Amino acid sequence: MTQWYRLAVDVRCGLCGQPLAAGQSVKVLQVPGVKRPKFRGECCEGQAPADVPRKVDLTPFVPRPLPFATFREAVPAIVDAIPFDHKRAAAGKD
Repeated sequence: MTQWYRLAVDVRCGLCGQPLAAGQSVKVLQVPGVKRPKFRGECCEGQAPADVPRKVDLTPFVPRPLPFATFREAVPAIVDAIPFDHKRAAAGKD
């Protein structure tokens, strides 16, 4: 889906990389399956229509949680994965 909007924050053009200031008209491309929209400025898309809406919703990026929250939680899983050393046990070092 593509639509023209006026920016609420500063971004860069997704095609040429030119800085786009807040309040400037941009074409917003929303690709299915992609969370973040793509922006194209008037520099690449040509003149914007006269009646451009004022707002673009930018949702902040939220990173996924890691499988182990801390290293201390990961250590028991790593220790259990190390195979038992029969030679060290026979020598009495374990």
